[in-house]
Formats: sequence, structure tokens, C-alpha cells
Amino acid sequence: MINQAIWITAGKEVTAPIIVRKFQAKKVASATLSITGLGYFLCKINGQALSEDKFMPVFSDYRKRDFSTLLYPVHDKEFKHRVYYLDFSVGNLIKEGENLLEIRLGNGWYNQTKRTVEGKLSFGDSLPTRYALNLNYQDGSKCDIFSDGSESWKPSEILENNVFYGEKHDIRKVKNLFDSKGWQNVQILPDFQTELTLQTCPNERIIRRIIPKLVSKTNSYQIFDAGEVVTGWAKVKASGKSGEKLIISYASLLDENGQLDAYATGAYMQNDKGEYQLQKDEFILDCIKTELAPKFCRHCFRYFKVEGDVSAIQSVDIEVVHTDLKVEGEFKSSSSVLNWIYKAFVATELCNMHDGFPSDCPHRERLGYTGDGQMTAMSSMLTLSSREFYKKWIQDIVDGQNQINGHVQHTAPFMGGGGGPGGWGGAIIFVINAYFERYGEVEIVKKYFNNMLKYVEYMQSHSTKGLVTSAEKDCWCLGDWASQDKNLLSPVLVNSVLFIHALKKLCKMAQSIGHTEWVDKFETIINEIKRSIKKEFYDKQTCSFDGGRTGADAFALSVGLGNGKTLSNLVEKYSKLGRVDTGFIGTYYLIKTLFEKGQVDLAYRLLTTTKKGSYGYMKKQGATTINEHLDMGKYASDCHPMFGSVCEFLFTQILGLQVGNGKDYLISPRIPRRLKRAKAKILVDGKLVIAQFSHNNDNLVYTATIPQGINAKLVYNNKTYKLSQGKNQIRL
Repeated sequence: MINQAIWITAGKEVTAPIIVRKFQAKKVASATLSITGLGYFLCKINGQALSEDKFMPVFSDYRKRDFSTLLYPVHDKEFKHRVYYLDFSVGNLIKEGENLLEIRLGNGWYNQTKRTVEGKLSFGDSLPTRYALNLNYQDGSKCDIFSDGSESWKPSEILENNVFYGEKHDIRKVKNLFDSKGWQNVQILPDFQTELTLQTCPNERIIRRIIPKLVSKTNSYQIFDAGEVVTGWAKVKASGKSGEKLIISYASLLDENGQLDAYATGAYMQNDKGEYQLQKDEFILDCIKTELAPKFCRHCFRYFKVEGDVSAIQSVDIEVVHTDLKVEGEFKSSSSVLNWIYKAFVATELCNMHDGFPSDCPHRERLGYTGDGQMTAMSSMLTLSSREFYKKWIQDIVDGQNQINGHVQHTAPFMGGGGGPGGWGGAIIFVINAYFERYGEVEIVKKYFNNMLKYVEYMQSHSTKGLVTSAEKDCWCLGDWASQDKNLLSPVLVNSVLFIHALKKLCKMAQSIGHTEWVDKFETIINEIKRSIKKEFYDKQTCSFDGGRTGADAFALSVGLGNGKTLSNLVEKYSKLGRVDTGFIGTYYLIKTLFEKGQVDLAYRLLTTTKKGSYGYMKKQGATTINEHLDMGKYASDCHPMFGSVCEFLFTQILGLQVGNGKDYLISPRIPRRLKRAKAKILVDGKLVIAQFSHNNDNLVYTATIPQGINAKLVYNNKTYKLSQGKNQIRL
């Protein structure tokens, strides 16, 4: 029905209008409102909110836009455009007689022009909305009401709003918002090419509340500590003199003077003067008691500062806001560092689950980087109820793909940014495969199989003599990223290895949908790449690849290249170094390869060391979320999930839990000798599987609780143990 409505707008330069529609109704039996608004909308009927959800709808590539202002050139001009809408059952909100539909709009991503690091990428300067209201009356009759241009609008109390920088409210305007003055007729916005799609991805909500600790105060400001890095806002209840101000600023760190560190959290968020600017909200007070909080932006912070007329403050708390996802997978062990990795990953990932995509960080770029997202996809799917969330993000990735040559963007939804053809563009295979493996949903493979084939064509077209050697002209062609070792390995090696991994996963997916004819073709490509890697990067004397630098041997071993000496080189290097030196892609493959090659104790050591440049080091520094760099450099983001990809191995390697469905379910643990106990819970086919072990010297006991309907076996040290449904206890 929403397709029969039209786009309406308050016009240009209006950043937060209120649009209203009065309508008559008889006694209703049921009513459904289909609605969207860009960038974000909030809606009430007769003063009652439709739901507690925030930041609706989820972000997507709304419509065609100008790419000429981007930092990096864009050769792919034609994307698939999509706008999500939501359906609400509103029969309980409709009264007999006159009713009032109220829609508030905010800029969101649709009109974001203030932060231009990747370039200016606004979709439009007139915020549009569209709705269809279907009324079913108790007398059996029906009535349909559509957005049609008969609505009215006026400016709200929100003077400014920006997803990066914050909001400015004039509370004095609230008391007159719905009086008879100042209303104007809406404009009809010309239709634009897009696909209206019902949103099934969960929205954001206020998930929990925190009472912050007051850490310092003066007559003009107060600084509070949340005790952890979160996303959301401080909600301040205040009643001050009319015209007085309260400014709430946010940061993740304090500087040496105990003030908010603008650089740590506001990196790249320069204002017009080139200065680093804090995220902040400004409120002009009125005499009435008011709850002060933003409506169309959220912040990432641990600390916040309230300054101005602080005598007006009556109470302060924090509302934690992110996509409404439940924590499903749990892990706990005798290692405090492994426990920290699990907790920090979940906290970091939830801080980055906004707008229907997993972001790289929630304060700086805030973009759906396909590199970060593909590496953490399985960890997220194991720990969070993120099935519908990733189904939507996969659609974003596909919507931005060049349908002619198969190129996949570095961010989805596309907002510029750099990356590489394998560790970023490969998301179109790696994320789909993670979804397929985790949930066993073959339909998603069928739906996007041709898109994955197009990506294979792209990688081949950017290969020379069997090696992936280039990406888009004048754009980044990264291999790994965020390595601690300046002696970086070749992007050609990394991208070629990642292409092999992608093709191997595509072989399994092709078989799952009956396209076995592709398997031989993929294996032929794989063998060609392997020969080329060996020829270009393998040293016959040392048996290492690319000089053994920054995890090069782990990359090679992960696809079956090298030999026992290659593995010995890898083990010797990292035994001596005692920490990882790899970037976020290399760290994943290094730890995975060590586990799979039987070097369990070394993998455990690298995961749990407290040397600078490690997970244990971040824990020791008091971090509650994962840093962009393992050495926690000054210029790094402190809430970056990409290195959290190793959280996957707590479940799949150490406790050996299979990620797939319950048919012939396999548990194959790789237990470090120094880890005395561990326990994990995951959902398999929607049923809870619990696994744990404890050992003291040579006494190792593994306990697995298998739910009804799941057939399972345990394999350890080449011995197989059949598991019954219920609790199993096995002495290994």
C-alpha cells in the first residue's frame, strides 16, 4: 500500500520538521500504518508513540547521488537503491472522530554534510516521508489514507542535528509546538528511483540504563564516568532559567588534565577550523522541568561533561542505545584474558550495531566497512541474535556491487572509504558463507550465487599470472591492515590467499544448491593461484613465503601451501616474539592456522599474553572495548571490533563447537594445556548446546549437554565418542 502514497517534505534547509495530518475515523477493528522517513523518523498518533524503537528506518543506499565530491574516485555509478519502511499495528491508537498523525524527521545519513573525511555524500537536502494508513472499521467498511500533500509542517525545537556531531535544542519552543501558529503546507517531492522494502531487521532501542559516577565538578561543569565505553547518551533532567544553556560533551578518554580528550574520540572529526571536535548536544533551557537527550543522533563515550547552568541539573543517568540484539553465545574460562576477549568483543560489537549494519567504530567513521564486518561476522553470529541483522547487511553489500564487472565496495551501505579487493570486497562471499554455515539457510546462497560469481570474475580480471595484483584505478589495494610490524607482507600475497579461501567456500556453497558444475572450475582457479603464489613468494632454501614477514607463512599454510619446515618457521618466529605482529586479517589466520596445525599452546599463548601489542595488554590498560590497534596507539579508535574476530575460536577451536546445524553435529576441541577450565553455550538449530571441560594435570573431563533432536559426536586425539541427548561426561 505504501507504493500508492507519495513523498512529501517540509522543503530544503529544514533539518528537523514536524509534519502532521488530521483525519477522521469511525470505530476501528484494526489499523496498519506503513511508514518511512529519511534520514530518521519518529511517529505518534494522538500523542502516543508507535513503538519504543529509535533511528528508523535502517540505513540503505536510498537513491542516486553525486559521487564527484568523494575522496577516492568511484567508477561504479549505478547502485541498486532501496528505502526501508515499517508496518505498525495502530488500531489501539485510533479513536472515533478526529485523529492526529505526527511525524518528526531528522537528517540521519540522508543529509549528512558536516563530516566530509571520505567526501561529501548527501542524498538530498529535503527530508522526505511517505505513509499509508489502512483502517478496518467495526462496521465492515474500510478506509485508506495516504501521504498526499494535504499535510502541514512547522520547525521543531531541534535547531541542528548531525549523526557525527550532535544536536542543538531550544526547549523554549516546546510549549508552542502544536499551537495554531506557524504551520505551512508541505511540498510534494518528485518520486525517485528506489525500491521500497519492508524492514525485517531489528531497530535500535534503549537497552539498559547506567547511573554514572561523578568524577569532577566546578561551578560551571561536571564530568561523569560511565565505567565502560557505550553508545547512547546522557539523559539529564533539568529546570533552569529561560535562555540558559546546558552543553553535554562526550569522549572515551580523559586527558592528563582530567578533561575530555577530543582527539581520542573525535579523530578525523575536524570542524571548519581544522580542530578536532567533541561529540556534543546543546540545550537552551526553559523554566519547565525537562529531560534532555538527543532524538536523531547517538554518541560513543565513557566520559561526558555537562557544562553551563549546572545548578539546573536535577538528575543524570545514561541510556545505552544499540540494535536490539540478545546475547546468545556465552563463554567463561579460567583465563581472565580469554574472558576479557569475549566480554570486550560483545561490548564492542554491540556498540557498533546501528542503522542495520556493523560499523568499524561508533564515533569516527561509523561506516559499514566490509573488511571489519566480514572478519567479525562469525563471532557476531555465534554470540548475538544477529540473523536478520546480517541478512539486511548482506543486501547492502549486494546493492552496492557493480553488476557489470562484479566489483564490491569497501563500505556498505556505500559511503566512500578505502580497502582492498579481498579483505574488503570478499565480504560478498565471506559474510554470505558465514551466514550459510551458521544458520544453514541455503536460500541465501541461491539468492546471491550469481553475485558471488560476478565477484569471482572481478578478481580474475584484476589478476596477473594467477595473482590478484590490482583493484580499482586510483583506489586503495590493501592486503592486511593495522599491523604492528612495519615490514609489511605483500598485498598481492594476502589478496591471492583470500581469493583461494573465497573460492573454497564457494565450492561448498555451490554444492549445497546443486551447482556442482562450478566446483571443478573453482578448483582449477585455486590450483593456478597456488602455483603462482609458490612461484612468486616461496623461498626453497628457507621454506618461508614473502620472507616470513607479518604472518606470511600463516597465510600460505592456511590454504595448504608450504611444508613442515614452513610451519616450524612460523612456530619459531612467534614463540620468540611472544605476541602477534599481524594486522586484523593476519591475526585471524595466524591464530586459526596455529590451532588447526596442532600448535594449540602457542595459539593460546598469543591470545593471552600481556605484552604490549596484545589482547592481554588492552585488558591490563583497563579497556572495556577492543582497540583499533593492539598496542593502543594514541591515534587509534578505542571501540573497533575488527581484532575481535578471534572470539570465534573460543567456541570453535578451544571448545570445538561446530557452527552449523544439528545434523551429525561435531564437537572437536583443541584444549590448551595451561587452560584449566572453560565453558561455552551456543544455539544450534535454535536449541542450546552447552560444552565445558576441566583438567588438572592429566585428568581431563569434557562435559557436553546435547538437546533433543540433535545428533552429536565428540572427536579428540583421533578418538570418537558418540554423544547421547542430555548430559554427557567423558574422561579424555
